[in-house]
Amino acid sequence: MTYHVLIVDDEYYIRQRLKTCIHWEDAGFQIVGEASNANEAFTFLTKNSVHLAIVDISMPQKDGLSLIREMREKDISTKIIILSGYGTFDYAQKAIEYGVTQYLLKPIDEEKLLEALSRIRQTLDEEALASHIKSEKHRADYLLASIRKELFFQKLFSSHPIMTSDIESLYNGLKEYQLSLETWYRILIFDFQYQNIRTLSQEHLQLFRDSACNILCELLQPDFTSVHTSDVYGHIVLLCKISDDLSDKTEFFSNRIENIATKIKELFKLYISIGISPSFRLSIQNMHTYYNYALYAYVLSNIRKTDYTVYSSESVPTPNISVLSSLLPKIEVCFSSGNETELLRCLELYFSHLEDAPSSFTFLEQGLSLLSASFLQKGSDAHQNLASVREFTHPGQLKELLFAGYDFSYLTPRLCNLFISMLHNREVDVGGSTKQELVSEAARFIESYYARNDLSLTLIAQNLLISPSYLSSIFKKVRGLSISQYLNQIRLTKAKELLTETSLTLTEIAQRVGYNDLFYFSKVFKKYFGIPPSSYKK
Repeated sequence: MTYHVLIVDDEYYIRQRLKTCIHWEDAGFQIVGEASNANEAFTFLTKNSVHLAIVDISMPQKDGLSLIREMREKDISTKIIILSGYGTFDYAQKAIEYGVTQYLLKPIDEEKLLEALSRIRQTLDEEALASHIKSEKHRADYLLASIRKELFFQKLFSSHPIMTSDIESLYNGLKEYQLSLETWYRILIFDFQYQNIRTLSQEHLQLFRDSACNILCELLQPDFTSVHTSDVYGHIVLLCKISDDLSDKTEFFSNRIENIATKIKELFKLYISIGISPSFRLSIQNMHTYYNYALYAYVLSNIRKTDYTVYSSESVPTPNISVLSSLLPKIEVCFSSGNETELLRCLELYFSHLEDAPSSFTFLEQGLSLLSASFLQKGSDAHQNLASVREFTHPGQLKELLFAGYDFSYLTPRLCNLFISMLHNREVDVGGSTKQELVSEAARFIESYYARNDLSLTLIAQNLLISPSYLSSIFKKVRGLSISQYLNQIRLTKAKELLTETSLTLTEIAQRVGYNDLFYFSKVFKKYFGIPPSSYKK
């Protein structure tokens, strides 16, 4: 690193002598300015980054010592070398109390100047290293705390049964994050809508999510305190604590969220979706239920293009599903007769009705299930490729895409093209995408969800709505390595970062990057990097 120098002396020729008597760049310094008096120097120091000031102790109007005192009073930590004549040497020693450790006598001796610069540079290097280490430690501690927080809440949000061995750690986690049992809460799930997400890089999206989360938490106060985390889909999740007198005030809470949503949209110029659970008394057994309620509401908000949706357990009028049912025979006839134009029209009409009339998440599930079951059953005898297609047209997989934030602007063209390709009994690029685009999308999916231990070729293909064999083939051709090789590459690279940047245990790191088996993780890590992770961590 090259450090910046300011020369302060009222004598022009002294300043020129200092500038030319040595090769500053060779010593690791660059002269960025000069000043002929203390006031001029102080102004420069307040406006520019200066690592070292060489200051004449004796100047008219305001001397160098006064300048140094003023710098320290304003917390300007620039290093100082003072220039002193023989007659002012004793006076210059007073500068030591301001942290000045280097001084030179006039006339300037090049060797002594270089020696002083060397000592200053060593000090600056040590301070820069210490600052970097402190910053990295702070970043690693923050990352570790975030990871543990996410893992804790994801365990609570999961529908998997809570093991007896986990109960104590879960209760301890509730205390750590100041969550009170039997206190009223609501769960909020927040994210930007797909039409915005698809245009953002992962880094920008996460930055926007974090900023919006801070705004949400701040504006919910003082009536609602909240704890935030993120779920497996990357959505921001807030647990909002509600006082007893507000536990049944859904309208009051909704109005607050509506105002906040308006502010976030105005600030980011992006559309958002928020799903809100009913209020509930907190327990470790019911957290996943109300998380799911919030997730269902989030999907409806995302599909409807509304700012927020509050989940309601009350019965609501079910949209006329007979419209969907009446379209199914037409779709089947078009499929059997090979009428591509009419098939496409009926499919688009089906999805349009499904998108326009979702009063509940159950309705969406039913609509997708009806279409999937009817279509696959009708074509199963005539189309050999339905075996692989069945895997990623399963309603469960389509539901996962909705949970992840994809809407019908994403699903409709891909499903329509998929069904048309089935009509012709051949594989085509989904949605008109090129092979390169599909491979890039597969890579992005891996980079986003590598931590899932169930991530596989089949799951990735399901997300892209193409067959696993086709994805495997084009990925190898475009990238020169298989899906599993690329997944391992991403996982192991992330593991290496966690080994060097956090104090997570090997088991925690393995789980964080998608390996449940520590022995297998250690084996593949050693094969990839040449040393076991335990040695790398040391």
